[in-house]
Parts: sequence; structure tokens; C-alpha cells
Amino acid sequence: MAPALVHLHHCRSDMPSILQLLDIFNKIFRQILYEIYICRSPAVLVAEELFASGCQLLISITSAGQIMPVGQPPYFVLIERALRDEGTSYHYLPPSPFSALRPELEELLRDTWEASSVPMHSGASWTTDAPFRETEEMIQACRANGILAVEMEAAALYALAQAKQSALVCFAHVTNQMAEQGDDFEKGPNQGSRAALQVIDHTARHLHYRM
Repeated sequence: MAPALVHLHHCRSDMPSILQLLDIFNKIFRQILYEIYICRSPAVLVAEELFASGCQLLISITSAGQIMPVGQPPYFVLIERALRDEGTSYHYLPPSPFSALRPELEELLRDTWEASSVPMHSGASWTTDAPFRETEEMIQACRANGILAVEMEAAALYALAQAKQSALVCFAHVTNQMAEQGDDFEKGPNQGSRAALQVIDHTARHLHYRM
């Protein structure tokens, strides 16, 4: 699944409800998601264009595989840091093992999920651009380091955000157990769209009024 990229120019006290957001998602964001997925345009390229257009907050939600079994999929992980097993992040930051959510954003989101109806964990992810090289050896190494999920975008997006001091938050929607189960890749009701919009709504509300 391509990342869900949300461009917020202005947030008001009368922000739409989840049902209204779902309608917006279906009517407006679908074309953006279609272009990202079909054209394989890198998420960081779209993020650069959105920030250049005046984007104030960007939220990425991407499908992910389970590394550490912290729950029964599907569930969400707030990605606090991402292992840089890809190439794009190195064009934005010097070499280091991880790129990370900006500390001030992490602080603003910390402890806000208790009142949310969406199951949420927080921790590290492994970003790779070679999904067919997710070897057992690497999976075990990630588990030994407490990494919760594997995905394909967060390290690059966080590197961009760190380099340009942009407001960007990444979530992993853990939907599978690395194809080990027959019903893997189950995203939940509505293919996970309603739950994803609840995560977006919760994040946007908390960050807008506290940033």
C-alpha cells in the first residue's frame, strides 16, 4: 500500500468529522494515492512537492509487515525512528543507523493515544527498498534490536523532515506477519480506511493545536 499523504494548509476548530473525512478521502485523495501507487513515485518526492506548495503538516500511513509480535494485525505503530536500509535518506542526512521523528513532534503526540479508539503502539521500524530481501537473518537481527515493523518509506521521509525541519509524522499500518499466515494482509473493515482516517484526524487535531 502506498503511503497516505495528507496536506493540511489550514486547520480550524470546525474540522470535519471522521465520516466527512472519509468522503474527502474517497473523492479527493484517491487520485493522489493512485498516482503514487501506479507511477511508483517515491514518497519523498511527493513530500518535497507538498512542502514546497505550503504544506504545514504531512502524515504518512503505510502498510507494514510485523517484526515484533506486539499485537494481532491489523494495528498501527507510531514510528519513532526508522532503520535506514535504503538509499534516499543518505541524500538528506549523513550516514547513521536511524532517522527519527522530530523530538518536539514526538513529545506533542506522546500519551495522546489512550483516549483513541484505534490500537496504537510506538517504536522503531525497518525501512527497506528490497522487499524480496527481507531475509530471516535480517528479521531476527531487527527483532533483537526491538524493531516492530518493516516498511518502505519512513527512513527517507524522516530524513527529509530532519534536514528541512518540516512537520512530518509516519505511521505503520501493520497488516501482515510476513506472509506466514493464510489470511495475511487483512487490513480490517473498509480495507483499513476508516481506522487510518481516525489516526489522521487524531494526529492533526493534537499537533495543530499544540505546535
